[in-house]
Amino acid sequence: MQQRQYGAAASIAAQLADQAPDDPAAQVLAARSLYDIGELVPARFYLERSFALGNEAPESLHLKSRICMELGDPDGSLRAIERILEKQPGSSFYHCVYGQQRLKAGDLAGARESLERALHLNPREIPAFATLSRLPGSPMPDHCRFVESLLQSAQLTPDDEIRAHYALALQYERTGDDARQFLHLGAMNAKKKRQVAFDAQRSRADTVRMIEHYSADHLRQAQPEPGGLPHLIFVYGFPRSGTTLVEQVLSGHPDVIAAGETSAFMQAAMAVAGPASSADASAAFVDIRQPGVREQIRRGYLARVPQLASGKRVTDKSPENFMLAGLIPAVFPSAKLVNVQRHPVATCYSCYKQTFFGAAVPYSYSLEDLASRYTDYQLITRHWETVLPGRVHTLQYERLVEAPEETVRALLEFCDLPWSEGCLRTSENRRAVSTASSVQARQGINADSVDRWRRYEQYLEPLLHLPGGGARTTAS
Repeated sequence: MQQRQYGAAASIAAQLADQAPDDPAAQVLAARSLYDIGELVPARFYLERSFALGNEAPESLHLKSRICMELGDPDGSLRAIERILEKQPGSSFYHCVYGQQRLKAGDLAGARESLERALHLNPREIPAFATLSRLPGSPMPDHCRFVESLLQSAQLTPDDEIRAHYALALQYERTGDDARQFLHLGAMNAKKKRQVAFDAQRSRADTVRMIEHYSADHLRQAQPEPGGLPHLIFVYGFPRSGTTLVEQVLSGHPDVIAAGETSAFMQAAMAVAGPASSADASAAFVDIRQPGVREQIRRGYLARVPQLASGKRVTDKSPENFMLAGLIPAVFPSAKLVNVQRHPVATCYSCYKQTFFGAAVPYSYSLEDLASRYTDYQLITRHWETVLPGRVHTLQYERLVEAPEETVRALLEFCDLPWSEGCLRTSENRRAVSTASSVQARQGINADSVDRWRRYEQYLEPLLHLPGGGARTTAS
């Protein structure tokens, strides 16, 4: 695990757990290792086995909470944190975690209550302040001054410094202080950029290689696969383009269930590509014409998505699957591909003002990196439209919020689904939402953020040169 060989680590840990079935520590190690590679169902199995052996560690319950939330079981997630709080009622950390999980579960009022409780117990609980700043409500000027004093006195950890700048940027956006907002956004992104790695030249090379690899001729040579495959709807697009809202729309249909933001397809492809897959994009460079390759990926994917057992249509929402859109229909010929597009500057600005978990979305911490990566996205999505004619439904976010019924009807027709009014009532959809858009997903289809970026054009100059960046994109 220290060497970041997560797949090998998970295999070793699972073997250890099976060889020592009465050792709760071995079960927890297997659960942690499997969770790290997205194997949620077996991770839950080993964790439950540790509980049966008497494990009651708060860290294990916290892990159970995360697994349950990602598997679409918000009640199980909240119960796990409640068990911790029964024993540690004065823990600001776990009150903060409880608030964050309540937010993902759609309980905004409950989330606020728990986050405010965390800050009451410990005003230095910066993650609680950061999450609270995402919720609708009045600014917190007194706490802003307190957190700024902590930053000036260098009393915070590097991660909490990033969260503090993020929270302060949101607070100053709320008060209309653009200069301070971008001062903190700049500091946040500069600190975060030092923690991640993004190579714009490699990204462009991978994109060009992908376009060359998945030529129309290459895709034609793949032999058709047998029927009986699950009905999947893959929703992708550049991060912060509106993919969560589109997933919320689709999962409001009675015949659809959401798998959430999952890396299942990427993980399944990487398992076939082998240990040489050091970067996400390399997972897609497999020769789909070789016997058994697509079946291997398919089996790996099906094992990672428990929602398929429901018998309903399943949405797989992963923005970065725009790099894999050539491989997806080769593995699942009946899959529907939905590419969500939003105005380039609005999309990139929304990324720039967000801090993502770990090393996810590493290009979001520089306007120049965002512009470069968005160009890659434009290049490859145009290619998919050329080599996969009629297979990709491009949904314009601005059109969705302006004419929701018309846009949703077209989306459902593409997905071979009958009309359902539930698809328009996104604010009533109680499914768990674990992405950065968890707050917006509860506020319904609205145009509040469509042109918000225009207020900040003077700060976003590198993005204005993107094709379509100087003027609002119109739906086709």
